[in-house]
Amino acid sequence: MLREQSIRTSRWLVVVAVACWVAACATPLSPTNDASGADSNSADTTGGDSATSDTSACTPKRAQCVGPNLEVCADDGSGSVTVTCQNGCQNGECKPAGVCTPNTRECQPNKLRVCNADGQWVETTCELGCDNGACVTAQCSYGQKKCESAQLYVCKEDRSWQITDCPYGCANNACLDPVCAVDEKRCSPTDDKQPQICNSTRTAFVDNGAPCAQFCNSGACQQAACQPGETRCSLDKSTLQICNANQTGWEISKSCGDGCVVGSDSKASCALCSKGQRRCTSGVPELCDATKGWIAQSACDPDSVCRAGQCLYAVLLDFLDMNENYNELAYYMAYCWQDYGSGNSDVMCFAINSAPLPQTITYDALRGWFCDGVSAGTVTKANFASVNGDDGSEMFRSAEDMFGCVGLTNAINFSIETQSGDLPAAPVGTYCLYLDATLINEVFIDECSDFSGN
Repeated sequence: MLREQSIRTSRWLVVVAVACWVAACATPLSPTNDASGADSNSADTTGGDSATSDTSACTPKRAQCVGPNLEVCADDGSGSVTVTCQNGCQNGECKPAGVCTPNTRECQPNKLRVCNADGQWVETTCELGCDNGACVTAQCSYGQKKCESAQLYVCKEDRSWQITDCPYGCANNACLDPVCAVDEKRCSPTDDKQPQICNSTRTAFVDNGAPCAQFCNSGACQQAACQPGETRCSLDKSTLQICNANQTGWEISKSCGDGCVVGSDSKASCALCSKGQRRCTSGVPELCDATKGWIAQSACDPDSVCRAGQCLYAVLLDFLDMNENYNELAYYMAYCWQDYGSGNSDVMCFAINSAPLPQTITYDALRGWFCDGVSAGTVTKANFASVNGDDGSEMFRSAEDMFGCVGLTNAINFSIETQSGDLPAAPVGTYCLYLDATLINEVFIDECSDFSGN
């Protein structure tokens, strides 16, 4: 307000001075006449060159500083008047009276005001605010972190540090977690016999007593439960176990697909195969010894073939008369039914050599040969007599039970389970006779490869 009053006062003085000078002090210029009576300020009418002189002493209404004073030109430019400025002149006007004491500093919201040499306030915007007559300067960059001793420094939005004490130390711009819990125990990582305990400040483990005589486990001395490298089988024999690194107990070494066994050297190991399992290798039967592996058995006779790890007699179907082939096959099917049917397990009875077979044997043709032959009296026990003097009665009754002809029995206990549903010509050992004794005795003709162990 004081500044505005000073400005108005200065301007008023200037206006009064100029008005006074124009109205009462200045003498206006009047045109003058020459000897002929012509106006000396008029244009030359004779057509010759003429000159106009500018009688203005200054630019009308122009105000300018001359030293510390203000000089103002009259409205008609006839002259100027000088006004003395008490506070000096600047930019064409008298400076207003000072409103503050030079070099005075004060803070306003987000602004700093400093009084200049002319007694005027000069304002500066402070990004981070103003405090104690100065703009607040940034201590850090927002989000910056650092560790100093056991303190964590985090830069806040106002660019000042937030300081947090770290009881367990500070590293990598973060307070450290305690190394251990109160009274926590362990075995030294560099000496597996040395017990250790967490110190009172939870910053480190320290030795807790003398080293153990045998070994340390979970920070305490213990007796060994087993020896390094020692093995044993789990109770269910499904896994091999080994003594753990701390000798405190057992851990699983591996799962044993064929079971875990203990050899004659008292060492446990996974079985090399399933005990008692059989297989054929290059036509030779092999029997599994769980600790030694597969052991070759006696080679098969020339009229036999190895299937499912056993030598099977090969039934040869090489008759030109198909009735003879039906009789041969039915005889061995009845033999399988009678001799192997007393057991409770499934069994492979014979292999079949159908390579010379003149035509395919179907289920209906085989059963029709027997049932129709029995009805016609062309198939009797004589067809099932053996070279050992047996009259064939037992074998014939077995065939009757198996084929289940009408009038004899309604149960049919044989089938052909091959992929084609019949028995074609094929190399020896392609097809086998098989007795299923799981639920009820039934004789199958099927691919030998469908039986396990082939």
